[in-house]
Amino acid sequence: MRHIVTTLATLILAVATLAATALSVAAPATGDVDAIRVEPFDMGTPVGDPAVDQDTWEPMQPLPGIASPAPLVVEVIEGDRDDERLVENAHELLVRAGFELPPLVVTIDRSGDACRGYDGLYRSDGSTHRIAVCTVNETIALHEMAHAWDHLTLTDADRDRFLAHTGLESWSDPDTEWKRRGTERSANTVAIALGAGGLGCSGPLAEAYEVLTGSSCRLSG
Repeated sequence: MRHIVTTLATLILAVATLAATALSVAAPATGDVDAIRVEPFDMGTPVGDPAVDQDTWEPMQPLPGIASPAPLVVEVIEGDRDDERLVENAHELLVRAGFELPPLVVTIDRSGDACRGYDGLYRSDGSTHRIAVCTVNETIALHEMAHAWDHLTLTDADRDRFLAHTGLESWSDPDTEWKRRGTERSANTVAIALGAGGLGCSGPLAEAYEVLTGSSCRLSG
């Protein structure tokens, strides 16, 4: 019996170590644009900066539960009910965290065709917001939904504040290296901070999340 307990404890420790490594964040350095280091996992088309006429910043207010979330439609081209549930749970997590999301149509396609060779893709024509998820995991789903939140919610002032905090210079310039685009760093920040049960909500990444959203990534309940 003691051998079984010891083996289980060792296994749990190993899994926790691997998870922490996968979500590792580099130590912050002054002026270092990679102070928040999240390896690229999505090369989707950058979101264009929508026109805004307000320069005030209102912090998000975390919701006590799921209250009137934005409509979500999930289409499955190649996948199963578990994939669909994963997308629904990611959407629910963002709503609980206080994110205002537009109505979303999410296509799950493990063949990769819907994502044009990328892990995930977000597109919007201003009225319709579509996400394709081809590498089906929580991080990709959260990342692409964070792009939709950015498109709908963030102002120029919000983006400038996040760029200044991270040391980045461009939000979505296609000529800028992927990991140096603010739109991708912000989506990574949301995905890693809230994903995996909040395991990534610590250190410089947690600080960047608060600068971006005005709220802590530590959810209650």
